[in-house]
Amino acid sequence: MEAQRRKSKAVQVGNVVIGNGAPVVVQTMLKTNIVDLNAALEELRQDVAAGAQLIRFAVPDELAANNIRVLVKESPVPLVADIHFDPKLALKALESGIAKLRLNPGTIKDKSARRDIVLLAKEKNIPIRIGLNTGSLPLERMRNGETLVDFAIRVMSEEVDMLRELSFENIVLSIKSSDPVENIVVNRKLAQCFEYPIHLGVTEAGQGSEGLIYSVAGMAPLLLEGIGDTIRVSLNGPSVDEVEAGYHLLRACGISSRGVHVVACPTCGRLERKTWDVVANLREKLKDIEQPLVVAVMGCMVNGPQEASRADIGVALGKAGAVLFKEGQVVRVIKNDEGIAEAILSELQLQSLGGSKDDESQ
Repeated sequence: MEAQRRKSKAVQVGNVVIGNGAPVVVQTMLKTNIVDLNAALEELRQDVAAGAQLIRFAVPDELAANNIRVLVKESPVPLVADIHFDPKLALKALESGIAKLRLNPGTIKDKSARRDIVLLAKEKNIPIRIGLNTGSLPLERMRNGETLVDFAIRVMSEEVDMLRELSFENIVLSIKSSDPVENIVVNRKLAQCFEYPIHLGVTEAGQGSEGLIYSVAGMAPLLLEGIGDTIRVSLNGPSVDEVEAGYHLLRACGISSRGVHVVACPTCGRLERKTWDVVANLREKLKDIEQPLVVAVMGCMVNGPQEASRADIGVALGKAGAVLFKEGQVVRVIKNDEGIAEAILSELQLQSLGGSKDDESQ
């Protein structure tokens, strides 16, 4: 059951709405320098195919900025320019048709330059994400005795005040930490202090299972409390992995049902055979399906039949083979010399065609 979402203002980013009860948006960031335009476009296409709804990219210099307009033209989803240090790059990005701008007050410290950026964004009706990381805060402004969390909230408040003074309300907020516990604490305070939509992430989470665990630990409690309007699972790896992980996280929190979830037992000594290859095969073959679907691969008859029967389609392995369930009903027995993944995929294909085994035999 989904938690009641925190109330926030709505921000329009291209054709995507963030906040005000809209579905939580999954985004990622290109790992390619957009100076290499062809490589950046290929990565972008892969991310879109994986389900990315917003894609951010770095603009490290003028050469990169020269390619923004083409990137925007070719992208089927809204793009977010990520600017640090050089305010002129932010102005050029705004002129090049981006859908959203990410600024970090810790790296663009000239308030006059930031005002010029905000005024141009206001003129073009382009939202700004004020994106703070606890690792890039302007520590020279920190007060004696002030905690890092309180300091981050104060910096955010000062930045929001500056935008409001310019009558700019098209704002998304984010404060990220590489420490999951600190990330939870600071975002809870952020949610209490402001009504703007919040982008969640655990910055520099790491690689592989470590990065996934840190990301989940730092975001799931917030999502379960209704905090978070858009997310990025920041991983040391391909951006498509971030998109896939984002949807799995939302599904685990009961927020989204998009795509296939393969329920699979961890396996133990009761099994006649391990199911790792079956699960891996199914996940690979079903990864591009967007409609909600639960597939269960259970290794034995202890929990297997009940878990498999609760899934849209599933199998429970036994000594004589595997019992195949569909929507709670036994369909058939898969013999030991048959491929389990192939049998499931075959049944799913029949289901998508609206047929059944009985129909096929007539």
